[in-house]
Amino acid sequence: MTGVARETSPELLRAREAYAQRAWDDAYQLFAAVDPGSPLGREDLVKYSWAAGLTGRDRELLSILERLYQMVLDDDPQLAARVGFWLGYRLTGLGGAPAPTRGKAVRDRGLPADPAVDAPAR
Repeated sequence: MTGVARETSPELLRAREAYAQRAWDDAYQLFAAVDPGSPLGREDLVKYSWAAGLTGRDRELLSILERLYQMVLDDDPQLAARVGFWLGYRLTGLGGAPAPTRGKAVRDRGLPADPAVDAPAR
């Protein structure tokens, strides 16, 4: 299997079900098994990141968040800003500092001045 994970693959459906049941470790393991052969789409990558974070897999969480950030940077700047926030927050909590280029990329792209967008995203 290549490309993005098929929406109907049994493995992916089991991963989503484990996530819905808040079986975080199972969800993480199942998403991790699906991802290498068929990279996860945006929504599943979000779930995979939460499952990693909620099971204490910090290194994996950071890697997943970096992938998600790159995936949504051009199409969804609000989600990219949220993902960038969580990257910085987790890195700071782990005693690291975000790479300067990440923050610069967010600043350079900016978000539209839209009153409907909540202030933290701007």
